[in-house]
Amino acid sequence: MKKFILLLTLLSLSVISPEAKAQYLWHSAELKGYLAQKNVNHWFERISCFGDKCIAYGILSRNYMQPEDLAMICQSTDGGRTWSIIDTGFVDEDGSGNRTKVIEQIDAGNAVLIDKYRMFHTFDGGKTWNEQRSERLDSVNYVLWWDVHFSDSLTGIAITEYPGDPLITGTIDTVLITSDGGRHWNFAWSAPHHFRQCHSYGAGKFRVFTDSGIVFTTYNNWKKVQISKPLYDDKFRSDVLLPFFIGNSDTMIVEWNKAVTLLAPFYKRSTMLEYLTWDSLIIPVAGGPYWGVDAMSSLDRDTVIAFQYTGWNKITISTDRGATWKLDTSFLIDTAFNMEDCNGLTFANNNVPVGIFLDSGASNIIAYGVQAQSKVENYEYLHYHTFIYPNPASSDLIIQSSDFLRPIHIYDILGREVLHGMTSSEGRLTLNVSDLPQGVYSILIDHFGPMILLGKIVVMGK
Repeated sequence: MKKFILLLTLLSLSVISPEAKAQYLWHSAELKGYLAQKNVNHWFERISCFGDKCIAYGILSRNYMQPEDLAMICQSTDGGRTWSIIDTGFVDEDGSGNRTKVIEQIDAGNAVLIDKYRMFHTFDGGKTWNEQRSERLDSVNYVLWWDVHFSDSLTGIAITEYPGDPLITGTIDTVLITSDGGRHWNFAWSAPHHFRQCHSYGAGKFRVFTDSGIVFTTYNNWKKVQISKPLYDDKFRSDVLLPFFIGNSDTMIVEWNKAVTLLAPFYKRSTMLEYLTWDSLIIPVAGGPYWGVDAMSSLDRDTVIAFQYTGWNKITISTDRGATWKLDTSFLIDTAFNMEDCNGLTFANNNVPVGIFLDSGASNIIAYGVQAQSKVENYEYLHYHTFIYPNPASSDLIIQSSDFLRPIHIYDILGREVLHGMTSSEGRLTLNVSDLPQGVYSILIDHFGPMILLGKIVVMGK
Protein backbone atom coordinates (compact mmCIF):
# COMPACT_ATOMS: atom_id res chain seq x y z
CA MET A 1 0.00 0.00 0.00
CA LYS A 2 2.88 2.38 0.72
CA LYS A 3 4.16 1.86 -2.80
CA PHE A 4 0.88 3.01 -4.33
CA ILE A 5 0.84 6.16 -2.16
CA LEU A 6 4.37 7.03 -3.28
CA LEU A 7 3.49 6.63 -6.95
CA LEU A 8 0.45 8.85 -6.61
CA THR A 9 2.57 11.53 -4.96
CA LEU A 10 5.13 11.39 -7.75
CA LEU A 11 2.45 11.63 -10.38
CA SER A 12 0.93 14.71 -8.79
CA LEU A 13 4.34 16.38 -8.66
CA SER A 14 4.96 15.61 -12.33
CA VAL A 15 1.99 17.76 -13.31
CA ILE A 16 3.90 20.89 -12.32
CA SER A 17 7.25 19.87 -13.75
CA PRO A 18 8.91 22.89 -15.38
CA GLU A 19 9.08 23.14 -19.16
CA ALA A 20 12.26 23.95 -20.99
CA LYS A 21 12.50 26.00 -24.14
CA ALA A 22 11.09 24.35 -27.23
CA GLN A 23 13.53 21.93 -28.80
CA TYR A 24 11.47 21.48 -31.96
CA LEU A 25 9.52 23.97 -34.06
CA TRP A 26 6.96 22.07 -36.13
CA HIS A 27 5.88 22.67 -39.74
CA SER A 28 2.99 21.02 -41.54
CA ALA A 29 4.25 18.88 -44.42
CA GLU A 30 3.39 19.77 -48.00
CA LEU A 31 0.91 17.42 -49.69
CA LYS A 32 1.31 17.06 -53.43
CA GLY A 33 -0.78 15.79 -56.34
CA TYR A 34 -4.14 14.24 -55.53
CA LEU A 35 -3.61 14.75 -51.77
CA ALA A 36 -3.52 18.52 -52.25
CA GLN A 37 -6.94 18.81 -53.93
CA LYS A 38 -9.47 20.72 -51.84
CA ASN A 39 -12.30 18.21 -52.31
CA VAL A 40 -10.19 15.26 -51.14
CA ASN A 41 -10.20 14.22 -47.48
CA HIS A 42 -7.37 12.10 -46.11
CA TRP A 43 -6.76 10.43 -42.78
CA PHE A 44 -3.22 9.19 -42.06
CA GLU A 45 -2.97 6.21 -39.70
CA ARG A 46 0.59 4.81 -39.63
CA ILE A 47 4.04 6.28 -40.38
CA SER A 48 7.66 5.07 -40.54
CA CYS A 49 10.99 6.53 -41.73
CA PHE A 50 14.41 5.20 -42.70
CA GLY A 51 16.83 8.02 -43.41
CA ASP A 52 15.08 10.48 -45.72
CA LYS A 53 12.70 7.81 -47.00
CA CYS A 54 9.35 7.82 -45.17
CA ILE A 55 6.14 5.92 -45.73
CA ALA A 56 2.62 6.42 -44.40
CA TYR A 57 -0.65 4.52 -44.60
CA GLY A 58 -4.04 6.17 -44.56
CA ILE A 59 -7.59 6.41 -45.86
CA LEU A 60 -8.65 8.53 -48.82
CA SER A 61 -12.22 9.64 -49.49
CA ARG A 62 -13.41 12.00 -52.17
CA ASN A 63 -16.59 13.10 -50.40
CA TYR A 64 -16.54 13.27 -46.63
CA MET A 65 -20.33 13.19 -46.21
CA GLN A 66 -20.68 10.16 -48.47
CA PRO A 67 -17.22 8.66 -48.44
CA GLU A 68 -15.97 6.16 -50.95
CA ASP A 69 -13.03 5.06 -48.86
CA LEU A 70 -9.83 3.85 -50.44
CA ALA A 71 -6.72 2.74 -48.58
CA MET A 72 -3.60 4.62 -49.68
CA ILE A 73 0.15 4.46 -49.22
CA CYS A 74 2.02 7.77 -49.30
CA GLN A 75 5.73 8.39 -49.59
CA SER A 76 8.24 11.11 -48.76
CA THR A 77 11.81 11.14 -50.03
CA ASP A 78 12.92 14.31 -48.22
CA GLY A 79 12.56 13.35 -44.57
CA GLY A 80 8.82 13.94 -44.24
CA ARG A 81 8.67 17.45 -45.69
CA THR A 82 6.63 16.62 -48.81
CA TRP A 83 4.25 13.71 -49.44
CA SER A 84 2.49 12.11 -52.41
CA ILE A 85 0.45 8.96 -53.01
CA ILE A 86 2.30 6.01 -54.48
CA ASP A 87 -0.39 3.30 -54.27
CA THR A 88 -4.15 3.08 -53.73
CA GLY A 89 -4.62 -0.57 -54.59
CA PHE A 90 -5.38 -1.76 -51.07
CA VAL A 91 -8.90 -2.64 -50.02
CA ASP A 92 -10.06 -1.22 -46.71
CA GLU A 93 -13.24 -3.17 -46.06
CA ASP A 94 -14.64 -1.21 -43.11
CA GLY A 95 -13.32 2.18 -44.15
CA SER A 96 -11.77 2.90 -40.75
CA GLY A 97 -8.10 2.25 -41.41
CA ASN A 98 -7.93 0.28 -38.17
CA ARG A 99 -7.32 -2.97 -40.03
CA THR A 100 -3.77 -1.84 -40.82
CA LYS A 101 -1.64 -2.39 -37.74
CA VAL A 102 1.96 -1.78 -38.82
CA ILE A 103 3.85 -0.12 -41.65
CA GLU A 104 7.66 -0.14 -41.57
CA GLN A 105 10.23 1.45 -43.87
CA ILE A 106 13.00 -1.16 -43.57
CA ASP A 107 15.52 0.52 -45.88
CA ALA A 108 15.47 2.80 -48.93
CA GLY A 109 13.69 0.27 -51.17
CA ASN A 110 12.22 -2.25 -48.77
CA ALA A 111 9.00 -1.73 -46.79
CA VAL A 112 6.35 -3.94 -45.19
CA LEU A 113 2.71 -3.48 -44.21
CA ILE A 114 0.36 -5.77 -42.30
CA ASP A 115 -3.37 -5.44 -41.89
CA LYS A 116 -5.59 -7.73 -39.90
CA TYR A 117 -5.39 -10.69 -42.27
CA ARG A 118 -2.51 -10.02 -44.69
CA MET A 119 1.11 -8.94 -45.07
CA PHE A 120 2.30 -6.91 -48.05
CA HIS A 121 5.89 -6.18 -49.03
CA THR A 122 7.65 -3.95 -51.54
CA PHE A 123 11.24 -4.42 -52.67
CA ASP A 124 11.31 -1.66 -55.31
CA GLY A 125 10.69 1.48 -53.31
CA GLY A 126 6.91 1.14 -53.30
CA LYS A 127 6.29 0.69 -57.04
CA THR A 128 4.79 -2.77 -56.53
CA TRP A 129 3.36 -4.49 -53.44
CA ASN A 130 2.93 -8.24 -53.11
CA GLU A 131 1.20 -10.30 -50.44
CA GLN A 132 3.61 -12.43 -48.40
CA ARG A 133 2.78 -15.91 -47.12
CA SER A 134 4.32 -18.59 -44.93
CA GLU A 135 4.26 -22.24 -46.02
CA ARG A 136 3.06 -23.24 -42.55
CA LEU A 137 0.02 -20.95 -42.87
CA ASP A 138 -0.92 -21.73 -46.50
CA SER A 139 -3.42 -24.37 -45.38
CA VAL A 140 -5.00 -22.11 -42.74
CA ASN A 141 -8.07 -20.19 -43.82
CA TYR A 142 -8.11 -17.67 -40.99
CA VAL A 143 -4.90 -15.94 -39.91
CA LEU A 144 -4.57 -12.82 -37.78
CA TRP A 145 -1.37 -10.81 -38.21
CA TRP A 146 -0.36 -8.85 -35.11
CA ASP A 147 3.06 -7.30 -35.64
CA VAL A 148 6.21 -7.30 -37.78
CA HIS A 149 9.67 -5.81 -37.26
CA PHE A 150 13.04 -5.83 -39.06
CA SER A 151 16.43 -5.24 -37.42
CA ASP A 152 18.13 -4.83 -40.81
CA SER A 153 17.35 -5.29 -44.50
CA LEU A 154 17.33 -9.10 -44.20
CA THR A 155 16.41 -10.12 -40.65
CA GLY A 156 12.83 -9.83 -39.43
CA ILE A 157 10.15 -11.29 -37.18
CA ALA A 158 6.36 -11.49 -37.43
CA ILE A 159 3.68 -12.85 -35.11
CA THR A 160 0.35 -14.38 -36.11
CA GLU A 161 -2.64 -16.07 -34.56
CA TYR A 162 -4.77 -18.80 -36.14
CA PRO A 163 -7.37 -21.33 -34.96
CA GLY A 164 -6.14 -24.39 -33.13
CA ASP A 165 -7.98 -27.18 -31.38
CA PRO A 166 -10.83 -25.39 -29.54
CA LEU A 167 -10.83 -28.11 -26.85
CA ILE A 168 -7.16 -27.52 -26.06
CA THR A 169 -5.87 -24.06 -26.97
CA GLY A 170 -8.55 -22.22 -28.92
CA THR A 171 -5.96 -20.32 -30.97
CA ILE A 172 -2.27 -20.79 -31.71
CA ASP A 173 0.11 -17.83 -31.54
CA THR A 174 3.03 -18.28 -33.89
CA VAL A 175 6.43 -16.65 -34.41
CA LEU A 176 7.74 -16.40 -37.98
CA ILE A 177 11.22 -15.22 -38.92
CA THR A 178 12.91 -14.27 -42.18
CA SER A 179 16.56 -14.01 -43.20
CA ASP A 180 16.04 -12.80 -46.77
CA GLY A 181 14.27 -9.49 -46.24
CA GLY A 182 10.78 -10.99 -46.04
CA ARG A 183 10.70 -12.92 -49.30
CA HIS A 184 10.25 -16.12 -47.32
CA TRP A 185 8.89 -16.57 -43.79
CA ASN A 186 9.65 -19.66 -41.72
CA PHE A 187 8.01 -21.01 -38.59
CA ALA A 188 10.19 -20.44 -35.50
CA TRP A 189 8.12 -20.98 -32.36
CA SER A 190 4.59 -21.04 -30.94
CA ALA A 191 2.92 -20.87 -27.52
CA PRO A 192 -0.62 -20.64 -26.08
CA HIS A 193 -0.24 -16.97 -25.19
CA HIS A 194 -1.66 -13.79 -26.67
CA PHE A 195 1.27 -12.42 -28.70
CA ARG A 196 0.81 -8.71 -29.44
CA GLN A 197 4.23 -7.22 -30.30
CA CYS A 198 7.59 -8.44 -31.52
CA HIS A 199 11.08 -7.07 -32.05
CA SER A 200 14.14 -8.22 -33.99
CA TYR A 201 17.55 -7.25 -32.62
CA GLY A 202 19.79 -9.16 -35.05
CA ALA A 203 22.34 -11.93 -34.50
CA GLY A 204 19.64 -14.44 -33.49
CA LYS A 205 18.09 -12.21 -30.80
CA PHE A 206 14.31 -11.67 -30.81
CA ARG A 207 11.58 -10.73 -28.36
CA VAL A 208 7.83 -11.28 -28.25
CA PHE A 209 5.49 -9.40 -25.91
CA THR A 210 2.07 -10.57 -24.69
CA ASP A 211 -0.98 -8.65 -23.51
CA SER A 212 -0.33 -9.75 -19.91
CA GLY A 213 3.21 -8.36 -19.92
CA ILE A 214 5.07 -11.64 -20.39
CA VAL A 215 8.23 -11.15 -22.45
CA PHE A 216 9.76 -14.04 -24.42
CA THR A 217 13.45 -13.62 -25.33
CA THR A 218 15.74 -15.75 -27.47
CA TYR A 219 19.40 -15.28 -28.32
CA ASN A 220 19.73 -18.22 -30.73
CA ASN A 221 16.84 -18.03 -33.24
CA TRP A 222 14.25 -19.57 -30.87
CA LYS A 223 16.19 -22.71 -30.05
CA LYS A 224 16.07 -21.66 -26.40
CA VAL A 225 13.55 -19.21 -24.96
CA GLN A 226 13.61 -17.18 -21.74
CA ILE A 227 10.21 -16.35 -20.22
CA SER A 228 9.54 -13.47 -17.84
CA LYS A 229 6.80 -13.20 -15.26
CA PRO A 230 3.58 -11.31 -16.06
CA LEU A 231 3.56 -7.63 -15.17
CA TYR A 232 0.43 -7.90 -13.05
CA ASP A 233 -1.06 -10.41 -10.60
CA ASP A 234 -4.34 -12.26 -10.98
CA LYS A 235 -5.99 -10.03 -8.34
CA PHE A 236 -5.51 -6.97 -10.57
CA ARG A 237 -7.61 -8.07 -13.52
CA SER A 238 -8.90 -4.51 -13.95
CA ASP A 239 -5.45 -3.48 -15.18
CA VAL A 240 -4.97 -2.37 -18.76
CA LEU A 241 -1.54 -3.10 -20.18
CA LEU A 242 -0.92 -0.74 -23.07
CA PRO A 243 1.69 -1.14 -25.82
CA PHE A 244 5.37 -1.70 -25.17
CA PHE A 245 7.73 0.96 -26.54
CA ILE A 246 10.90 -0.75 -27.67
CA GLY A 247 14.28 -0.04 -29.25
CA ASN A 248 17.42 -1.93 -30.14
CA SER A 249 18.75 -1.79 -26.59
CA ASP A 250 17.46 -3.73 -23.58
CA THR A 251 15.47 -0.74 -22.34
CA MET A 252 11.69 -0.92 -22.73
CA ILE A 253 8.78 1.23 -21.58
CA VAL A 254 5.23 0.06 -21.02
CA GLU A 255 2.20 1.99 -19.86
CA TRP A 256 0.39 0.10 -17.12
CA ASN A 257 -2.98 1.55 -16.16
CA LYS A 258 -4.18 0.41 -12.73
CA ALA A 259 -7.68 1.67 -13.35
CA VAL A 260 -9.10 0.78 -9.94
CA THR A 261 -6.12 0.96 -7.59
CA LEU A 262 -4.43 4.17 -8.72
CA LEU A 263 -7.13 5.95 -10.74
CA ALA A 264 -4.36 7.25 -13.02
CA PRO A 265 -1.82 5.78 -15.44
CA PHE A 266 1.84 5.45 -14.64
CA TYR A 267 4.75 3.91 -16.46
CA LYS A 268 7.21 1.12 -16.00
CA ARG A 269 10.70 1.13 -17.44
CA SER A 270 12.71 -2.05 -17.82
CA THR A 271 16.38 -2.80 -18.37
CA MET A 272 16.87 -6.46 -19.23
CA LEU A 273 20.07 -8.06 -18.05
CA GLU A 274 19.95 -11.75 -17.15
CA TYR A 275 16.40 -11.36 -15.89
CA LEU A 276 13.57 -8.88 -16.27
CA THR A 277 13.37 -6.03 -13.77
CA TRP A 278 10.96 -3.10 -13.87
CA ASP A 279 11.33 0.35 -12.33
CA SER A 280 8.70 3.02 -11.87
CA LEU A 281 8.89 5.91 -14.33
CA ILE A 282 6.85 9.09 -14.19
CA ILE A 283 6.31 11.09 -17.38
CA PRO A 284 5.14 14.71 -16.92
CA VAL A 285 1.54 15.45 -17.76
CA ALA A 286 0.96 17.79 -20.70
CA GLY A 287 -2.09 19.52 -19.25
CA GLY A 288 -5.75 18.70 -18.87
CA PRO A 289 -7.15 15.26 -17.97
CA TYR A 290 -4.45 12.67 -18.48
CA TRP A 291 -5.23 9.37 -20.15
CA GLY A 292 -1.86 8.13 -21.29
CA VAL A 293 0.49 8.25 -24.25
CA ASP A 294 -0.89 8.41 -27.78
CA ALA A 295 2.40 7.70 -29.54
CA MET A 296 6.12 7.40 -28.83
CA SER A 297 9.14 7.24 -31.11
CA SER A 298 11.45 4.24 -31.01
CA LEU A 299 13.95 3.81 -28.19
CA ASP A 300 16.70 3.29 -30.79
CA ARG A 301 18.20 6.71 -30.05
CA ASP A 302 18.90 8.84 -26.99
CA THR A 303 16.27 11.41 -27.95
CA VAL A 304 12.75 10.01 -27.61
CA ILE A 305 9.53 11.98 -28.05
CA ALA A 306 6.03 11.07 -26.89
CA PHE A 307 2.60 12.61 -27.38
CA GLN A 308 -0.16 12.23 -24.80
CA TYR A 309 -3.89 11.96 -25.46
CA THR A 310 -4.36 15.50 -24.14
CA GLY A 311 -1.10 16.93 -25.42
CA TRP A 312 -2.49 20.40 -26.21
CA ASN A 313 0.44 21.38 -28.38
CA LYS A 314 3.00 19.75 -26.10
CA ILE A 315 5.55 17.06 -26.85
CA THR A 316 7.02 15.04 -23.96
CA ILE A 317 10.73 14.60 -24.62
CA SER A 318 13.57 12.49 -23.22
CA THR A 319 17.24 12.94 -24.08
CA ASP A 320 18.48 9.87 -22.17
CA ARG A 321 16.49 7.11 -23.89
CA GLY A 322 13.48 7.32 -21.63
CA ALA A 323 15.11 7.55 -18.20
CA THR A 324 13.89 11.11 -17.53
CA TRP A 325 11.29 13.28 -19.28
CA LYS A 326 10.25 16.92 -19.61
CA LEU A 327 7.58 18.84 -21.49
CA ASP A 328 8.57 20.56 -24.71
CA THR A 329 6.46 23.45 -25.97
CA SER A 330 5.76 22.63 -29.61
CA PHE A 331 4.92 25.44 -32.00
CA LEU A 332 3.11 24.42 -35.17
CA ILE A 333 4.42 27.38 -37.09
CA ASP A 334 2.75 27.65 -40.47
CA THR A 335 -0.83 26.72 -39.63
CA ALA A 336 -3.43 27.28 -36.95
CA PHE A 337 -3.91 23.51 -36.73
CA ASN A 338 -4.31 22.31 -33.16
CA MET A 339 -1.85 19.49 -32.34
CA GLU A 340 -4.43 17.69 -30.23
CA ASP A 341 -3.79 13.96 -30.74
CA CYS A 342 -1.21 11.90 -32.55
CA ASN A 343 -1.29 8.73 -34.67
CA GLY A 344 2.45 8.10 -34.80
CA LEU A 345 5.92 9.54 -34.18
CA THR A 346 9.20 8.63 -35.83
CA PHE A 347 12.56 10.17 -36.73
CA ALA A 348 13.90 10.80 -40.23
CA ASN A 349 17.49 11.63 -41.20
CA ASN A 350 19.41 14.29 -39.22
CA ASN A 351 17.23 13.74 -36.11
CA VAL A 352 14.15 15.27 -37.74
CA PRO A 353 10.96 14.14 -35.93
CA VAL A 354 7.94 13.36 -38.10
CA GLY A 355 4.42 12.72 -36.82
CA ILE A 356 0.74 12.42 -37.69
CA PHE A 357 -1.41 14.90 -35.78
CA LEU A 358 -5.18 14.82 -35.48
CA ASP A 359 -7.96 17.35 -35.35
CA SER A 360 -11.74 17.06 -35.21
CA GLY A 361 -12.08 17.81 -38.92
CA ALA A 362 -12.30 15.57 -41.94
CA SER A 363 -8.52 15.31 -42.41
CA ASN A 364 -5.38 15.19 -40.31
CA ILE A 365 -1.84 16.28 -41.13
CA ILE A 366 1.76 15.09 -41.20
CA ALA A 367 4.19 17.53 -39.57
CA TYR A 368 7.96 17.58 -39.17
CA GLY A 369 10.08 19.29 -36.52
CA VAL A 370 13.08 21.54 -36.94
CA GLN A 371 15.39 21.84 -33.97
CA ALA A 372 15.29 25.28 -32.35
CA GLN A 373 18.66 27.03 -32.17
CA SER A 374 18.12 29.44 -29.28
CA LYS A 375 15.65 30.88 -26.79
CA VAL A 376 15.51 34.01 -28.93
CA GLU A 377 14.28 31.94 -31.87
CA ASN A 378 11.58 30.35 -29.72
CA TYR A 379 10.41 33.72 -28.45
CA GLU A 380 10.35 35.14 -31.97
CA TYR A 381 8.07 32.34 -33.14
CA LEU A 382 5.82 32.86 -30.13
CA HIS A 383 5.67 36.59 -30.89
CA TYR A 384 4.97 36.24 -34.61
CA HIS A 385 2.35 33.55 -34.10
CA THR A 386 0.23 35.43 -31.62
CA PHE A 387 -2.66 37.49 -32.98
CA ILE A 388 -4.23 40.40 -31.06
CA TYR A 389 -7.38 42.06 -32.39
CA PRO A 390 -9.11 44.41 -32.78
CA ASN A 391 -6.46 47.09 -32.39
CA PRO A 392 -7.49 49.77 -31.45
CA ALA A 393 -10.01 48.16 -29.10
CA SER A 394 -12.99 49.56 -27.25
CA SER A 395 -14.72 46.49 -25.78
CA ASP A 396 -13.65 42.86 -26.26
CA LEU A 397 -9.98 42.20 -27.01
CA ILE A 398 -9.13 38.78 -28.45
CA ILE A 399 -5.70 37.17 -28.05
CA GLN A 400 -4.94 34.00 -30.06
CA SER A 401 -1.57 32.47 -29.15
CA SER A 402 0.41 29.35 -29.97
CA ASP A 403 1.09 29.08 -26.22
CA PHE A 404 -1.78 27.23 -24.52
CA LEU A 405 -2.89 27.51 -20.88
CA ARG A 406 -0.53 30.39 -20.08
CA PRO A 407 -1.14 33.60 -18.07
CA ILE A 408 -1.59 36.86 -20.00
CA HIS A 409 -0.91 40.23 -18.34
CA ILE A 410 -1.80 43.73 -19.58
CA TYR A 411 0.20 46.72 -18.26
CA ASP A 412 -0.26 50.45 -18.65
CA ILE A 413 2.55 52.89 -19.56
CA LEU A 414 3.50 53.19 -15.87
CA GLY A 415 4.07 49.43 -15.57
CA ARG A 416 0.94 48.75 -13.54
CA GLU A 417 -1.01 45.57 -14.25
CA VAL A 418 -4.57 46.49 -15.24
CA LEU A 419 -5.93 43.17 -16.56
CA HIS A 420 -4.91 39.53 -16.65
CA GLY A 421 -6.26 36.20 -17.83
CA MET A 422 -5.30 32.70 -19.01
CA THR A 423 -5.20 31.38 -22.56
CA SER A 424 -7.50 28.41 -23.09
CA SER A 425 -6.49 24.91 -24.14
CA GLU A 426 -6.85 26.26 -27.68
CA GLY A 427 -4.65 29.31 -27.00
CA ARG A 428 -7.51 31.82 -26.96
CA LEU A 429 -8.32 34.57 -24.46
CA THR A 430 -10.99 37.29 -24.57
CA LEU A 431 -10.66 40.33 -22.27
CA ASN A 432 -13.05 43.24 -21.86
CA VAL A 433 -11.10 46.53 -22.00
CA SER A 434 -14.12 48.86 -22.00
CA ASP A 435 -13.37 50.09 -18.45
CA LEU A 436 -9.74 50.98 -19.17
CA PRO A 437 -8.77 54.61 -19.73
CA GLN A 438 -7.73 55.67 -23.20
CA GLY A 439 -4.09 54.92 -23.87
CA VAL A 440 -1.43 52.46 -24.98
CA TYR A 441 -1.04 49.13 -23.15
CA SER A 442 1.52 46.31 -23.30
CA ILE A 443 0.50 42.64 -23.48
CA LEU A 444 2.87 40.07 -22.00
CA ILE A 445 2.65 36.30 -21.65
CA ASP A 446 4.19 34.20 -18.91
CA HIS A 447 6.11 31.63 -20.99
CA PHE A 448 6.92 29.23 -18.14
CA GLY A 449 8.94 31.85 -16.28
CA PRO A 450 10.13 34.48 -18.78
CA MET A 451 7.67 37.31 -19.47
CA ILE A 452 7.49 37.84 -23.23
CA LEU A 453 6.11 40.97 -24.85
CA LEU A 454 3.47 39.93 -27.39
CA GLY A 455 2.57 43.40 -28.56
CA LYS A 456 0.93 46.69 -27.73
CA ILE A 457 -2.65 47.86 -28.13
CA VAL A 458 -4.47 51.14 -28.19
CA VAL A 459 -7.59 51.34 -26.01
CA MET A 460 -10.12 53.90 -27.17
CA GLY A 461 -11.45 54.50 -23.66
CA LYS A 462 -14.91 55.53 -22.55
